[in-house]
Amino acid sequence: MVSAVRKGESMRSVARRFAVSLDTVQRWISRAGSQRIDRIDFANHPPGAKLPANRVSEATEDLILEIRNDLKSHSALGEYGDRAIHGELITREIDRVPNYSYDRSHLGTTRCVGWQETTSFPSTPARLVPA
Repeated sequence: MVSAVRKGESMRSVARRFAVSLDTVQRWISRAGSQRIDRIDFANHPPGAKLPANRVSEATEDLILEIRNDLKSHSALGEYGDRAIHGELITREIDRVPNYSYDRSHLGTTRCVGWQETTSFPSTPARLVPA
């Protein structure tokens, strides 16, 4: 497609010839830019950015875990959930405090809960199981 457009064929006719949308041809032409044809990365890329724009920094994640552990062991009321963590982050005057939903979803992650990968063992072959 890129070669055909560079040779002078219109993008619309290239799209018809290759049975793709005009948007697809435009995307590949844009991705190719002014690079030589043998240097263009033709691999498929997932849509969107590599990292979400609202991603919380690793330092903030570590702080959330630290606050959770502190609250779990020292809270007078025994509260150490998302609202308690959020309140503590506000009390400590942290810049860009994540919202409750982030705290809640983050608390279920493997890193937070401290789960370890389990080892699965193969099942007993049918020929060894008593009938």
